[in-house]
Amino acid sequence: MNGHIDDYIVSLLLVILAVVIAFGKGDFLISGYNTASEEKKATYNVPRLRLMVSSLLVLITIGLVVAALLDCGEAEREYLSLGIAVLVVIYLILTYTWARRK
Repeated sequence: MNGHIDDYIVSLLLVILAVVIAFGKGDFLISGYNTASEEKKATYNVPRLRLMVSSLLVLITIGLVVAALLDCGEAEREYLSLGIAVLVVIYLILTYTWARRK
């Protein structure tokens, strides 16, 4: 458990980022949205975008904490990384469709 202190620190930072984004103070931290033009930003439903990004950060945090608590080895961490990558792709697709203004 003590060997995974870096996992807990990263998890804490991700939760802090999730809270900051969820409360609307971290829109500049959302990649792609922060560099978009005003016209492009107007095509997004910002509360939904915040919800998607913050929930993704929380899910990644849960995965990191579970891996640290279970004391996963290298093989299990590779599966966790693959799962997180698949989750990110799914969230990107959902964000592009669900967080767009209709």
